[in-house]
Amino acid sequence: MCVNSNAYRYTIVGIALVVSLLASILSSTSPSGSQAHSLQMLGMVSRFFEIMIPFLAVGSLIKYLFSNPQS
Repeated sequence: MCVNSNAYRYTIVGIALVVSLLASILSSTSPSGSQAHSLQMLGMVSRFFEIMIPFLAVGSLIKYLFSNPQS
C-alpha cells in the first residue's frame, strides 16, 4: 500500500478514531466506587468529552500531516 494513497490515509485516520473512541469510553466507564447518581452520570459524560478532545486533536493532526497540499 502506497503511503500517499487515499486508502492508507483513511486507514490511519480510522484507526486513530477507533482507538480514541475506545479509550474515551473505557476511561469514562471505569468504576468509581460509589453509587451512580445523576450528577455522577453528568460528570462521566463531561469526562468523556474532556478525554476525547486530545485524541481528536491527534487524529486531526495525523489527517493534516497526511493530507495532500495540492487538493
